[in-house]
Amino acid sequence: MKKFILLVLFFTSFFIVSSTYATIAISPLKHEITVKQWQRVIKNIKITNESDAPITLYTSTEDFISWDNTGQPKFLKPEDQETPELSLANWIRITEKNITLAAWETREIKFAIKAPKNWEPWGHYWAIFFSPWIQWNGKVAFSQRIWVLLLIDVP
Repeated sequence: MKKFILLVLFFTSFFIVSSTYATIAISPLKHEITVKQWQRVIKNIKITNESDAPITLYTSTEDFISWDNTGQPKFLKPEDQETPELSLANWIRITEKNITLAAWETREIKFAIKAPKNWEPWGHYWAIFFSPWIQWNGKVAFSQRIWVLLLIDVP
């Protein structure tokens, strides 16, 4: 009987969670950018709330590396890196940290990249995450993340 109750609770919570996810469209999902040392480049990300209710998106950023030969990225927060001062978070800025979009609203978010003079030439990889936090029953928050990849080449 306990197993049956747990099974029913699991499936009920699954359907409630899946029905509360936000519908967000982001374009483009990947930027390939060449930045010379000390050059500043500004780019845009277009975000659309494709639902009938307003939503607030929270941004976060992480460096990433290809973890294995399948090409799956491993995301690294600056504090989790061996040398946090080398994080791309030190030279990329986003204009808006928290974004509230009305129903069906589209907005362009700008980000700026400025490569330091002493940065090593090669490819550097970063991700900008957009995450809505949805409260359920006023106690538990569920989160989904969608990201935009930045593939930055310093010649």
